[in-house]
Amino acid sequence: MTGSPYVVEYSRTFGLEAPVEQVWDALERVDELQREWRWLDVTRRHGQGLAPAACLVCSIDPPVPYRLDIELTVQSSEPRREVVADVAGDLSGHGTLRLRAAGTGSTEVDVWWEVEMLQRRMRAAARITGPLMRWGHDRVVDTAIASFRRRLRA
Repeated sequence: MTGSPYVVEYSRTFGLEAPVEQVWDALERVDELQREWRWLDVTRRHGQGLAPAACLVCSIDPPVPYRLDIELTVQSSEPRREVVADVAGDLSGHGTLRLRAAGTGSTEVDVWWEVEMLQRRMRAAARITGPLMRWGHDRVVDTAIASFRRRLRA
């Protein structure tokens, strides 16, 4: 994490028990993700899946007293390998997701993002409860990954 209380840098590798092709295909099915991730509300979509210039306009309801409105735009994409995206709105930044085969039928996913909180309420909360906000961020990510794993097994 950077020195600013308003910037969240996240980097982690997740192992998934599914081949790369299956993981990529599941990531492209945003409608199914939205049904499982009740905290995510995709209000508009432009473009296809994870293709360059594809865009999602979303609201995120984290377990804190504010709602985030963001626009996620794919900047570049190499199918079944990598997607790079920018975030605008209440958060500003960018991130990368990389997939690689990890043995027979498994995938390792490297995720990284750096976003700055722009919403005034979030910035005020970050000054006071930064570590708690970081903990909440990480729990939301862990919950999303756990449900994604269940979806891949189904």
